[in-house]
Amino acid sequence: MIDNWETPLVTDNLSITVGAVTLVVLAAIGGLIFPAIKWLNPQKAVQGYIKKSVIAFLGFLFMNVHLILFDPLFIARGKLKRLLKLK
Repeated sequence: MIDNWETPLVTDNLSITVGAVTLVVLAAIGGLIFPAIKWLNPQKAVQGYIKKSVIAFLGFLFMNVHLILFDPLFIARGKLKRLLKLK
């Protein structure tokens, strides 16, 4: 394979080298294996998922509280009548 690293694999309109194909295949295999490594320590992986879930839930709560408290104030300050009176 090393001897043919720069050998082009020619199709109709596309010229790809053996090296490029090899790198893409190795990157794809690495992309599949790397996430699976986390499961060698499943306790840490599950704790990570729990932490992310708690953060997402807290974000959901804070956003809803923000919408309930501040959105009506924002809408009231943006009324056209009030804005036209500022002239």
